[in-house]
Amino acid sequence: MRRIILSLIFVLSFSSFAAPTVDSMLGKITGIENDRAYIYKGIPYAKATTGDLRFAPPVKADSFVGEFKADKFCKIPFQSPFMNYPKLNGEGVDSLCLNVYTPKGAKVNDKYPVYMWIYGGAFVGGASSLPLYDGSEFAKDGIVFVSINYRLGAEGFYSSKSTKQLYGTTGNWGLLDMILALNWIKDNIKYFGGDPDNVTIGGESAGAFSVSALVLSPLTKGLFKRAVMESGTILSYPFVSMNQNDNQLIAYGHSEKLNSKFDIKDSMAGLADLRNIPPEILSNYCPLDLGFDNKDGSYLIPNFDGYVIPYEPYESLKNGEFNNVDILLGYNTNEGTMFVPPSVTDKQLDSVITYHHKKNGSNRINKLYSREIYQNPYDRSCEYIGDIAFNLGMKIFADNISKTNKVYMYHFDYAPEYMMRTPYKVGHASEIAYVFNNLQKNATKTQRQVADVFHRRVVNFIKTGNPNTDGNTEEKIIWNTYEENNSSVFRISDRQHMEAFKLKDRLEILESELFK
Repeated sequence: MRRIILSLIFVLSFSSFAAPTVDSMLGKITGIENDRAYIYKGIPYAKATTGDLRFAPPVKADSFVGEFKADKFCKIPFQSPFMNYPKLNGEGVDSLCLNVYTPKGAKVNDKYPVYMWIYGGAFVGGASSLPLYDGSEFAKDGIVFVSINYRLGAEGFYSSKSTKQLYGTTGNWGLLDMILALNWIKDNIKYFGGDPDNVTIGGESAGAFSVSALVLSPLTKGLFKRAVMESGTILSYPFVSMNQNDNQLIAYGHSEKLNSKFDIKDSMAGLADLRNIPPEILSNYCPLDLGFDNKDGSYLIPNFDGYVIPYEPYESLKNGEFNNVDILLGYNTNEGTMFVPPSVTDKQLDSVITYHHKKNGSNRINKLYSREIYQNPYDRSCEYIGDIAFNLGMKIFADNISKTNKVYMYHFDYAPEYMMRTPYKVGHASEIAYVFNNLQKNATKTQRQVADVFHRRVVNFIKTGNPNTDGNTEEKIIWNTYEENNSSVFRISDRQHMEAFKLKDRLEILESELFK
């Protein structure tokens, strides 16, 4: 019996991993280890958002008293029930935390490049603890990967004119969370082996919208040197807006609708009343009701407040008023399919186009997505929504930033055969698992080859600013930079190659009509 117990102890000791420890200026942090990385979960970067810290800029977390065990994810931000994560650790006011994945053996001042990831979810849902965002593969490939939580819905994007005199901003609490996380990285990432002077930020969908806002924000100067934007920018209908007038109408109008549910005014007293309403209740009043053909929804959006985000992002881009960063960005073939019901009619699409373009060429826009070009109203609608919500903003950012900085654009055009038989096809968010190289165990050989290509190219960009090299090894197929007058994109599919930016002409017309 004694021999069996000793054998069991021997097996357990060699089949489990030691607990990695970091001695930081915050205190001692103990994480966990898997076969690819050291992982430190749920590290608070801001204080719990209670009382006067609701609808206010985040405040830096205190140092730890004793050892902090970073062995489990923190609670997720309060969010709309349209996205439910039953396996995660509940919702809470203490959700402003981050997770750090480091190469095994990483130690202080190793100066590994850093990648901070911002999740998507339309600013109403999401969490850094989703298995899809596991950063172990990035760590295995020599990157310190950081994923963060930020406030959502009303807690993150409630706009109030009353807060302007208090905080200088009218909202954008979720974006300020991201900025505080970037400052946390600047102060602390060296203890995890990361280089605070070699930081890349990245995100998908609302995460990419956020990244683009941080590229424009005067509050982030010097905090990162590269950015990855997957499917989207802050210039978007109907998720945000294209100009300040429209943005302010929606941001304040929808926040007023939230106030009216509780008979609250936009005032100091009203702000105090709002802070007394439990956040789990408010989250139920912040759904993803986009209202493609009107402004009757209640969806809360980032605010072009002139403090966190410029008043006119489009003009800022045109004037070269953005942070000195290089960009990797791109789109999926079928961005719009997630957002269009199969039952959509031509009449419904026509009304959406008329609504958004009644002042600037709805007839010309209708011709871009005409019945003669597309087989059915569903295809028409998917192309239009994909363009207006995602593709146009990326084209605008690429055109303007490429005048002074390096820009690399991709076209993700791969889905397994069973997905291509569905209306979704190569839809919105379908590239994420390939970028992270987090495919399911039953993934095919082709899927794994595509993931290897995409992940490796993003890793190269994070390390060197060039997707063609990691500093040691050169890729055989060259991904050329994007230029406004000579635009080409890197097609990622079962085969990789450069191709013409096929959407360019259509998006040029769309831009010219929207920004006359």
